[in-house]
Amino acid sequence: MSKAGLKLFEMETVLSLEMRKLKKKLDPSYIRSEKVLVALFANRGYDEKPEVALPSRLNYKVTGTESALKKKIQESKSGRFLEKDKRLLEELKSLHCDPHPFCTVLPSESDFSK
Repeated sequence: MSKAGLKLFEMETVLSLEMRKLKKKLDPSYIRSEKVLVALFANRGYDEKPEVALPSRLNYKVTGTESALKKKIQESKSGRFLEKDKRLLEELKSLHCDPHPFCTVLPSESDFSK
């Protein structure tokens, strides 16, 4: 298998079907000969990199880890703190104090768990 084929295979297997952008379907009855099929791929080609439909959550307003921590600590003092958020708070505190070198954590402003 060539490197390009292996790369495409990896992308195809990692990228789930739910994340893919919907494409215009082609009616199979359109392909009546090999000549039509060759012309079709000459115009459209194969997917080099499948397009991804980004989650709508990417449009949510975000806040920094420090702000989210301060807000949640205030909520915990006022008794509005939920137990399920305890683990998330510990993880966020860990990422704030010892950030990952290759990614930035930006919690949602409206929902701490997203």
